[in-house]
Amino acid sequence: MRRYLTSWVAAAVLGTSAASGQQPRTGLRLDTPTSAARAAVDSFFAGVAAERWTDAARWLDMERFAAFFKQTVSSTRAELPPPKMTVERLMANDSTMPRAVAEWQLSRMRQYEDSEPFNYLSRQFAGIRTQREFFALTPAEAAARWLEAEDPRTIVRHVWRQMKCKTAIPTEMLQHQRPTVLGAVVADSMAYIVVRRLETDSSDAALMIAPEVIVARRTAAGWRVAPQLGLVSGAFGGGAAMGVDGSC
Repeated sequence: MRRYLTSWVAAAVLGTSAASGQQPRTGLRLDTPTSAARAAVDSFFAGVAAERWTDAARWLDMERFAAFFKQTVSSTRAELPPPKMTVERLMANDSTMPRAVAEWQLSRMRQYEDSEPFNYLSRQFAGIRTQREFFALTPAEAAARWLEAEDPRTIVRHVWRQMKCKTAIPTEMLQHQRPTVLGAVVADSMAYIVVRRLETDSSDAALMIAPEVIVARRTAAGWRVAPQLGLVSGAFGGGAAMGVDGSC
């Protein structure tokens, strides 16, 4: 009986459409896994282009990023610096060292430590300069800072500050080309999105610049972009900083 009713309803709907001469509305489109995965990657790159790092981070596969962040926190804790050196400890290590020499040596050591205390963290997570700041990050906050640190524009600004330049950064050095999604292949819960970062045509070049592949994964929240090396900066890494020739 149930099967008969289902068939009858379907026939009635089809019959009504045919009788009225209505055609299916072409403006409506059901998202396929391929189009949904492409849309997620495109939304991610929209956030990157506008330097809205929190928005971009929402499109990351946070399950995978959280695992990466946890591993990074663990390795950073293992590298905790030894207790601060003091004049007394220096003199205890070398009984022949005069106090004035120990004080001079300690001042040199502190000058070096203060100049670049945790620079490696700032290069990986933008704006983070101490381990205390790093350990206070949530995975979502860390994701946003990780994306920002990966962006070539961030690298250019950092190099510009390091060079103590007084002039503004030339506009062309901060130009950003949003990657173009060329296609996608979906295999179960994984999607492989082909993107082109440069708009220049290299088809006639001796060495072509091949498109890149961005990996996305179907999660409970929908399609999300997997964290991977070069996700923001591309295959050439922080190549934008190469445009800084050492002079302002």
